Amino acid sequence: MRVNITKPHARGQARNAEEEQLDRDGDGKTAWEEYVADTDPTNAVSVLAFTGLRLEGGAIRLDWKGGQWARQDLDERADRSVSAPAWSCVLTNAALPTSVTNFTLRPDTGATQRFYRIRVER
Repeated sequence: MRVNITKPHARGQARNAEEEQLDRDGDGKTAWEEYVADTDPTNAVSVLAFTGLRLEGGAIRLDWKGGQWARQDLDERADRSVSAPAWSCVLTNAALPTSVTNFTLRPDTGATQRFYRIRVER
């Protein structure tokens, strides 16, 4: 699993480009990434991240945490190779603020593996 940050065209709330690249709370995300994800760049617990993956009755349940004012798209893909088909969006939280932090899906029965990511946009 991985979290992917998509940058909008406008600049974030950081004071300058150097500030945007800092990770003051040590959570592995820059101030700019945290602005886009609507998480707190001064709190290491406030970060866009997957928090769980488990099977529930033959279905896959994915849990994550993140901000409430950023659009989040949950994507899946069967293969990570460059020639693989593009990511497919399985969930979008278009209505903001969002409280959606989990999703349960039934994968194709023939699939031996699946990859998931969360894209955010603000």
